[in-house]
Amino acid sequence: MSDDIKTSYKIGQDNITPFGLDIHNPVFLISGLSIVAFVLITLMFQEGAAAFFGWLRPAITSTFDWFFLSAANIFVLFGILLVVTPLGKVRLGPGCHPGFQLYRLVCHVVCCRYGDWSDVLRGIGTYFPFRVFHGRRGRGGQWRTD
Repeated sequence: MSDDIKTSYKIGQDNITPFGLDIHNPVFLISGLSIVAFVLITLMFQEGAAAFFGWLRPAITSTFDWFFLSAANIFVLFGILLVVTPLGKVRLGPGCHPGFQLYRLVCHVVCCRYGDWSDVLRGIGTYFPFRVFHGRRGRGGQWRTD
């Protein structure tokens, strides 16, 4: 870009490097102390924390269930929008190309358990009454659904 701002600031110039780690000092200090304080308070007041979290989870899931479902639907619709409109062909920079071929990307996704073919087949199995989609063969050829 020709409108870049000229500055003497270098990215990471304020970072510290203890034990070879590159740490942004204020961010790490605040987040680290917050996590330690939260864990210590939870451990010191276990009964109160158990009661609070026992109340919090159902309260969040029953109050904001519409938000979770709406967010998931928006993400899916956005993905479909990118597929069916010309926006899916927009490149983020010059010479941008996928880092992997499609079959390699699918292998990475499946091997990292982001997706699982058996889950896909179980999903298909809900529409077809074939027993082969509902479980795996255990010892002795018996079907199991765990």
